[in-house]
Amino acid sequence: MDEHRQGVVDDDVTGADSPMNMPKEEQGEAKTHPPTIIDTTYTQMAMSSEKPQVSLLPRKRLIQKTRNVFLSKNLEVIQWKKKCMLHNGSVSLHQKHTFIVVGKAKIARQAARIEYLEDRLNEREKAAKKCEEDAHRFEEILAKIVDEAADKEIKLALVLQEAADAEAKLAQRESDHQDAMSKLEQHNKELAAQITNVVSQLDRDEAAKPHGQPFANSSKVSDASIVAAWARMKYTIEHLASNILTASPTQEDFEHGIGIVDGSCVLNSIDPNQFEQLQNEDMRSFVVEHYIWKAVIGRVFEPGPDGNFGKSWAGTVGMNFTTCFHEFLDLCTRKGMNPDNLIHWKGETGQMIGLMIGVDETELRKVVRMERAAFSKFIPKVGSDYPAKCKKLGKGLSKIFDNALQLQATFMASKAHFYLDRPREQVMGDGCIHFDSGSMTAEGWEKEPLGDGSTVLLNISPALVKVGTADGHHYDSRLLLAKARVICD
Repeated sequence: MDEHRQGVVDDDVTGADSPMNMPKEEQGEAKTHPPTIIDTTYTQMAMSSEKPQVSLLPRKRLIQKTRNVFLSKNLEVIQWKKKCMLHNGSVSLHQKHTFIVVGKAKIARQAARIEYLEDRLNEREKAAKKCEEDAHRFEEILAKIVDEAADKEIKLALVLQEAADAEAKLAQRESDHQDAMSKLEQHNKELAAQITNVVSQLDRDEAAKPHGQPFANSSKVSDASIVAAWARMKYTIEHLASNILTASPTQEDFEHGIGIVDGSCVLNSIDPNQFEQLQNEDMRSFVVEHYIWKAVIGRVFEPGPDGNFGKSWAGTVGMNFTTCFHEFLDLCTRKGMNPDNLIHWKGETGQMIGLMIGVDETELRKVVRMERAAFSKFIPKVGSDYPAKCKKLGKGLSKIFDNALQLQATFMASKAHFYLDRPREQVMGDGCIHFDSGSMTAEGWEKEPLGDGSTVLLNISPALVKVGTADGHHYDSRLLLAKARVICD
């Protein structure tokens, strides 16, 4: 409102109505105060003036009434400020009155703003409460995560400790393994020395025995003596394959390097599968053993690669007699005849031939010479001990054939029948030979566990079977004197 003229003001204003007790308006926001009713008293209030009050004219009264009606509808709060104007610091010259009118529209806007601010405050309080709840929940989750992390740290520490213990145990096992391997190598050296001594002793014993004679009273040689002779032959073959014949010849060596021997030598024809096995260091010695056995069997016990029996036992007479006996035996089998009398005849005639002729030393030396030339391909050419090893090979082969001929003389002079049995394809019909623990001994295998049904990869040596007794009885019985030796998968 504009300033009013000075006049006399009614001093009966109470403390509640005094403008000094009304709150001041803050900048930028409107304050809501209790509504004050403006009536005609306001119009009757005298203005500060030195002149007396005069009556209003009718037109002015109409204007004043209209103004009062407008103010009563739109005036909400009147704030009265009284200010004393001092002229010279001691005398009051006049008073200045200021009326501040706050309209209803502004009050409504302020009320709406207050309500809006209250709503925002409530929302802020709700948001703050939710944040507190989330913070509490996050604190619980964090505490749970911390607990889980602590548990995992404990478990990790336990796992690390177990790993450290396992590493320590592994290191200890490796150390024990190295110690065991060292002891085993030392033991092998000692055994090799013992074997050398035994071989030397056997060589001396063989040299002291007369050649060409079978066992004494060979018609009734015990099974133990036969098994012992078979074992000696097996041992000598193993010794040659493991210590002398340690090289792996090439295919060209087999095709062109054995020309000095005839077709009776088994090394003239090498099976491709067995040639491949020769290149395997773990299989090489067993393959060499297989071919030495094959050479001995083809020269003494059975027909060789040329289809003929050997002449080392009893020369041509022994070869013809052995051939005749086996042909008669096959004929009995084909015709279903009883071979008992044939076996009796074989024992009596064989004993007589053995006593009269015995071993053909010339043929034996020829056989040993050819086989030594063939198997010398397995002797390493490097080193200065090649001639010495060739000499040992010849002595070893002579010993093997001596044992074989003694066994052959015993077999042919006995009224029992002896034959060599090889592993055959089983009923499964898959073209493979399967291991049978009752008739075979596995010298090595690749897969665990070894059991009946494992595939036989290599037949090292055949089984030795006896039919009947040395007196010529019980031909319906069979006795396994030595199992076949094989290598399985």
